[in-house]
Amino acid sequence: MQVDPQPGWGNYSLRGIEEAFLPDPVSLFPETIGWAWVLGFTLLLLLLKGLRTWQHWKQDYYRRWALKQIKELNENLSDTNESLARLPELLKITAINAYGRKPTASLTGGQWLAFLDASFPRSKAHNTFEGPLGELLLELSYQPSSQWKIDKTQATQLIDLAKNWIRNHKEKGTHA
Repeated sequence: MQVDPQPGWGNYSLRGIEEAFLPDPVSLFPETIGWAWVLGFTLLLLLLKGLRTWQHWKQDYYRRWALKQIKELNENLSDTNESLARLPELLKITAINAYGRKPTASLTGGQWLAFLDASFPRSKAHNTFEGPLGELLLELSYQPSSQWKIDKTQATQLIDLAKNWIRNHKEKGTHA
């Protein structure tokens, strides 16, 4: 059996079928006040986290500065005496910035080494300042460079220990 097509446009077999209308799109913006509170609280938490991160970054400027100085010192290690002469000074400046002038500026000798070890987390310390490397640090601090007995390996170990202390020393409120 053959059906004659009806005049007009389109498929003749769809004649009489009504077009389905889609509902209005669903808004992605929450309509209740609870979601507005959740959004506001989340934005507040993100703002506080960002502020705290910025403050921590700003407070750690002295660490970044000291690590940059040690990096330059390490690059100039071929001239051992000139480079290493700055190491005790960098450690003292870092300690003063971290803990204040009053508790750190007057420390010398064994007290200074004990302070460095006490402010250094044990989990991060492979070497300590109260040992041969500490004695080398004191030698750098108090003896003229002509009397230093430090080879390149010891100098590298001492620089690594100082770098590790600068990166990982305890915060001001946690010093024992």
